Amino acid sequence: MRASVRRLREGSYVGVVEEILRQSPHRVAPRCPHFGFTGPAEAGHYDRRGCGGCTWQHIAYPEQLRLKSELVTRLLREAVPQAPAALPTSTAAQIDSPWGYRQKVHFVFGPGPRGSLAMGHYARGTRRVIPVKACPVHDERGNALAFRFRDALDSVARTSPKPRGDGSGPRDRVMKGLAVRVAASTPEVMATLILTGPADGRLRNVTRQVFDKDGATTSVHVNLHPRGDAYIFGRDTRRVAGADRLREEVAGLSFLISPTAFFQTNVRATDILVRLVVVRFRRPRPCSICTRVRGCSPLPWPAPAGG
Repeated sequence: MRASVRRLREGSYVGVVEEILRQSPHRVAPRCPHFGFTGPAEAGHYDRRGCGGCTWQHIAYPEQLRLKSELVTRLLREAVPQAPAALPTSTAAQIDSPWGYRQKVHFVFGPGPRGSLAMGHYARGTRRVIPVKACPVHDERGNALAFRFRDALDSVARTSPKPRGDGSGPRDRVMKGLAVRVAASTPEVMATLILTGPADGRLRNVTRQVFDKDGATTSVHVNLHPRGDAYIFGRDTRRVAGADRLREEVAGLSFLISPTAFFQTNVRATDILVRLVVVRFRRPRPCSICTRVRGCSPLPWPAPAGG
């Protein structure tokens, strides 16, 4: 391939593929229109970064699984040279259609073109919001709800007076994000609006318009997050309607997930992992197996249950 080096900022550079001379048999066309480098740079600056979410959509899924196993083997052997090779990576999605596997749908909001409010993801390595029209890795139920909310919010914004810039209306930066948790094992859907400050009547009307008429949404929450940091949620969360938590099932055990809980994004993959761990590490007396992941991990509970 031919690549060029672009300057991101002082002391930081990135390589951009300009031309592929010989294509790998494992290269595929990315399904997402926002994946990767999105266009030519101007004035020598790398200013057309794509979505910062996915990195491997240009690799065929079976090859992704092989590369993941190879990566685990390499990392283990750096610490333990005599470690056995990793087992083949299991798949929690259809091998020919590995999409819609994220049960946690999350979008951010920011300034859009001509004063509009954009909903999307951050550009890679920045806090700039790229408006998106699709996110194929999200569960489609969560996507549908999020885009209905965006369309309703945009409709109100276009018919509202020019924003005062004080965070008092839908077009101002009061909307920071939207998180939708879609249960894999139950029909429950939990939506959380992430706001920088109190919502005005127009935003409340949009919320009622979308969520009250949406029979699939079982609970709605509001999270206040005025700080401009990298965290998804702020400290204060309030239930607006429905249940306090969403019920999910992993490896035969039921979990209650709060709106801001750090729970596994791919529930089906977690179910496979838990069952593999329980089977391979089953002992004559109960034992606890913990993961090195910050937040809520389902592993410590199923292990004693199957011990």
